[in-house]
Amino acid sequence: MSTSTQSDQLNGMVVAVAGATGFVGSHIVRALLERGAKVRALVRDAAKARTTLPTNAGDRLVLVPGTLDEPTALGNLCAGAHGVVNAVGIIREEGVQTFERIHVKGTEKLVTAASAAGVKHVVQISALGVRPDGIAEYQRSKWEGEQLVRRSGMAWTIIRPGFIHGVGSEGIDTFLDLMSGETPPYFFIPYFQRWDLDDSLPLGPAHVVDPMIQPVHVEDVAMSVVAALAREHARGEIYNLLGSEAMPWPDMLRFIRDNAPGTSDNLQPFGIPAPLAAGLAFAAKFIRAGQALPYDFGMAMMGSEDSVGETRKVRQDLGIMARGFKDSFRVYAPQLA
Repeated sequence: MSTSTQSDQLNGMVVAVAGATGFVGSHIVRALLERGAKVRALVRDAAKARTTLPTNAGDRLVLVPGTLDEPTALGNLCAGAHGVVNAVGIIREEGVQTFERIHVKGTEKLVTAASAAGVKHVVQISALGVRPDGIAEYQRSKWEGEQLVRRSGMAWTIIRPGFIHGVGSEGIDTFLDLMSGETPPYFFIPYFQRWDLDDSLPLGPAHVVDPMIQPVHVEDVAMSVVAALAREHARGEIYNLLGSEAMPWPDMLRFIRDNAPGTSDNLQPFGIPAPLAAGLAFAAKFIRAGQALPYDFGMAMMGSEDSVGETRKVRQDLGIMARGFKDSFRVYAPQLA
């Protein structure tokens, strides 16, 4: 169980949320409302908003139709807001939804609108492992988005979650499809491995490594946003947000298989070398068949990296006692049926 943030009350603070109907964004909206904030939610799809966002918040939740490409909508979203939360993001490009457009240009437009409206504080939902020389364009574009926020002139907090899980997680849903035995590759549960070189020898042999993962529950991500807005000392800080349990990828996959409904006990995790998988994805994209694969080049390469870290800073600054993966998964697993 997470959180000593019960004392973090926002007491009528107006907070604008971009990406409000997404998996993470919808939980952020709920957490803000529970702590007394008034929320303005940027929504592209009103029908989706009615099914994903609370319906009992009255005038404390205002839906603002529009996207990050619409200056008027962004002006309406940010007008009179104390804080803005950017929870917009994609893990894979599709059509016009590119990393540059969403993570960079979209963030730039939101920051511009927020600054013009006099917003005091921006909370950016980024991702663990982002860096300017990232192995994947996803990482590099998320880094660029962070720099735009940091240069905005407003107070800022950056949240970098690891793998986010919970009911409705695209990642968990993908695993369940693979574990049903009814989705390719049918006979095993794939994950990505990396090759590490033996640095003690010139051109030393490579050995295969299973990456480590430290999943964080979506409600802990939402509560970190509440705490960042409520606590002055969170301004100007970057927080790597992780759960309390780290494990190798195959261990996590076996646990999900053994505890989720509708999975096949006969399927075992099977590691695929990331360079091989990434090369296949690159070739598929080259012949315009990239969407035929359930992953792209960047997902393969990022999936082979460790996604772990310390939780002390988040615990001390934000009061988040992040829950462990196994116990929290057991709680919501029956809802996955």
